[in-house]
Amino acid sequence: MARLFLSYSHEDAKWKDLLLTHLGALRHSCEAWHDQEIYGGQDWRDEIFAAIDSANIAILLISAPFLTSRFINDEEMPHILRLRKSGDLLVFPILVSNCAWESVPWLSDLQLRPNPDHPLESLSQERDRNEVLADIVREIGKILDTRSGHERAGKAQLRPARVS
Repeated sequence: MARLFLSYSHEDAKWKDLLLTHLGALRHSCEAWHDQEIYGGQDWRDEIFAAIDSANIAILLISAPFLTSRFINDEEMPHILRLRKSGDLLVFPILVSNCAWESVPWLSDLQLRPNPDHPLESLSQERDRNEVLADIVREIGKILDTRSGHERAGKAQLRPARVS
């Protein structure tokens, strides 16, 4: 089963929760992991890195708090980007709120969802937010189906394509 790693600022927990609700539609094909899965007494840093290492897709909830988080920038993202560069992890950024994401070198080259002109927070109607999140989940589902097809065709693991 494919594994998703969710990286987010705790200030954006409501968006993480809403995305997890929508990702429930893919529960037959993937597991979504986030830091609230860490139990009391566990080494949280080790658990986060183990979850990143076992993930097929890292979903990033992009906002100003995300971009300014010391832990995310100094520890999570360098590890995620190393795995992306080696072809072991697909990075899927979701723009939660208006922020200077274009100024971040590793992020400015990636395709964001939804359209950067309409981050999730700008969608005032619940119906619109749900429609966009459902579209994002459908896209993730297609990615998983494509990768799974490659696995059935003889690939050893469900992994993203190599990045040059």
